[in-house]
Amino acid sequence: MDKILVIDDSPVQTGFLCSILQDDYELAVCHTAEEGLEAAKERSFSLILLDVVMPGMDGFQLLQELKAMEVTRYIPVILLTSLSDVQYEERGLLLGAVDYVTKPF
Repeated sequence: MDKILVIDDSPVQTGFLCSILQDDYELAVCHTAEEGLEAAKERSFSLILLDVVMPGMDGFQLLQELKAMEVTRYIPVILLTSLSDVQYEERGLLLGAVDYVTKPF
């Protein structure tokens, strides 16, 4: 079963994503970028669903960290965010995200 890492500071959003995906995927949930970074380094994931707007390290910074490390560089990352301006989408894709999905989805 494919493993997906969900990184989002909102328990409501992570609960919603888990309810959609839990029957088909093994899920791990982290509520901070720092926790997500550690989980991504320690376990093997097929996909990361990453919120952009989080306290402390934001999703763009975390994406840069993930793409800079050999162990996480090739994990596809989909950004999930309330930021709908095209400039944010462009930034995320240029940093290496495979897709950019705006909330609510």
